[in-house]
Amino acid sequence: MEFKPYTKDELDACLELFDLNCPRFFAREERADYVHFLQLLSDAGSAHTVYLLGWREQRLIACFGMARVSSESCALSWIMVHPEYQRQGCGEEMMAQLFTRAAAARYRKVAVSTSQHADQFFARFGAVTLRSQNDGWGPGMHRVDMEISLPSVHTLTDAHKPGQ
Repeated sequence: MEFKPYTKDELDACLELFDLNCPRFFAREERADYVHFLQLLSDAGSAHTVYLLGWREQRLIACFGMARVSSESCALSWIMVHPEYQRQGCGEEMMAQLFTRAAAARYRKVAVSTSQHADQFFARFGAVTLRSQNDGWGPGMHRVDMEISLPSVHTLTDAHKPGQ
């Protein structure tokens, strides 16, 4: 998968990818928040936020963001994979990218806000649950706030490289 930074020309492709992940991984009510997030990236950009799109054969198949929270931590945002490519290593590739970029920025922690449908994926990378809220993202979509301590995952990134 080839990662490229988001540009406003990819808005429709990102929204299509979001829609394909509803309602399994995102509540439909979250779409407006996602649009707002993408518009902020397009309008002003941010030195503290990167949103990367994963391409394979000129097709958008995955995306995720990393935003600075403090000098020692960042947050993972809007991570998703096209349903046809799920369970094929795309998530691991995105997490490896995240860990590489977070280490380069000297972050020590990554905040993850997810749902009950994806929390076990993040747990594989050392994420621990800090709190949860029933229906936090919408009806039937529980919010799960997690945190990854980066020193504990450096060996995991090697173990989760695609093809291994």
